[in-house]
Amino acid sequence: MANTGLDLLLKMNNKLEAFLKRNLDVDCVERIRTYEACIVCSERDDKAFKYVVLSDEWLYLAENPPKKLEETVHLRDIVSIQLVSDFPAFLSGEERENTQHIVVTYVTVEASKTMKKKQNDLRSLNIPKTPRSSRGISARSSLSASGHSTARDLLKRDRQFSSFSARELSDKERRRLFSELKKEILDAGDDMEKTFSVVSELRDGVERKFRLKKLFWKTPELFDYLIKQLLHYLPESSNPQATINDDEAKKLRADELDLAILLAEAIAVMFRETEIVPTRITSLNSGAGSVVGKLLFAMTTQPKVPQKGNRNEEVVLVGCLFIFFYILQLAKLVQEFTNTATSVLFELILIAQQVRSDLNILISITFQLIRSPLFNYVERMVAHIMRLLSPSQFDELPPLSVVLVFQQFTVLQCFMEYSPNITKFVRKHFYEEFKYYIQTPILKKKIPSRYPLTPYIFRLIETVVSEVLQKPRQIKS
Repeated sequence: MANTGLDLLLKMNNKLEAFLKRNLDVDCVERIRTYEACIVCSERDDKAFKYVVLSDEWLYLAENPPKKLEETVHLRDIVSIQLVSDFPAFLSGEERENTQHIVVTYVTVEASKTMKKKQNDLRSLNIPKTPRSSRGISARSSLSASGHSTARDLLKRDRQFSSFSARELSDKERRRLFSELKKEILDAGDDMEKTFSVVSELRDGVERKFRLKKLFWKTPELFDYLIKQLLHYLPESSNPQATINDDEAKKLRADELDLAILLAEAIAVMFRETEIVPTRITSLNSGAGSVVGKLLFAMTTQPKVPQKGNRNEEVVLVGCLFIFFYILQLAKLVQEFTNTATSVLFELILIAQQVRSDLNILISITFQLIRSPLFNYVERMVAHIMRLLSPSQFDELPPLSVVLVFQQFTVLQCFMEYSPNITKFVRKHFYEEFKYYIQTPILKKKIPSRYPLTPYIFRLIETVVSEVLQKPRQIKS
């Protein structure tokens, strides 16, 4: 099964894998994270020996031997996942000692529209030679692409590659189309319009078809190209001598930042939900982690914009308003890039946590934190956090902003853990904000309990605030 999402799993059960291929569509099989034999205890099953199968959307249960596959729980309905430290009384010997007891609590909607909580006790049998440390359940939230959709839609072409949903392509057709797109991307060079078009095509294609992510990570030169393009426009413009009074320079810098946002979005999409793709780690580890260092620099650098020219230069009122408009536009683009960069850093931190046995990524992150204090990036990110959580803003954050807050606090916690200098910087410049803005009543209005991420966000915020204030601060969802 070298061409499926089950690549990283040990070949525990070929019969089950063949059964899953027959009963699930190809895209779903591609996204299977793990499967394992379990004893299921629930309202319907009393110690039933089944297989639990985890995809990116569903928790399936299959009979043992596999005859019927049931969509048991959608991941969005899961309330909590708990690892219980006990031993099942109905097992004995080595199996009893090596069994994991996992409780999955989820919500169902009955026909009467009333909400009812149920829970399944999944008791995982030990499979010999199966490394249990590599098996985990992770709930992931993704950000959809945002901003400048009109310009990007105009640049899209009617390539068959961009309309996968119209019909299913064979592997041979898919590889051919991907190879064509790869050549166009690499041949685009510094042509911004062409680069924008083909990278948009790549990003949109992989958002629809997971298999394209596997083809991307098998092509390390594409990842290198995206980073190279980012560094071409960051931190300075390709016209660094331009001033704010130069209309063409302002338009050029806006286009460059727009392209930088797209490039960062593409990288974030490639990282997202690709932990089952082994070639991803190979690409990230190239050059002993130097690729990760370049990406970290690109994501945390301060994008520069055209500055004021000669102070004695006279400008009419209309010109002043025009300049003011572009200053606001460029500031908005810088903030959008910072938010997109945060989502990339969030994914990179997840990767580092997932592959702790491979030190290149962790070493690259730590080295970058030591070598470059990242104060400008941290300042921009924390200032945006405070704007989102400020009492003066709207009462409830939209879902994408809630996900962004989760990512921001995850990144901030990691940076503070690995860099004492960043911790000191945050305390010095944002102590009052963390003390007075981050209050439980306000957070409950901003981040309602109906969001699945809410309890995790509150725990993260509690950890970060306690560290900044240097004393425990309880924040309950």
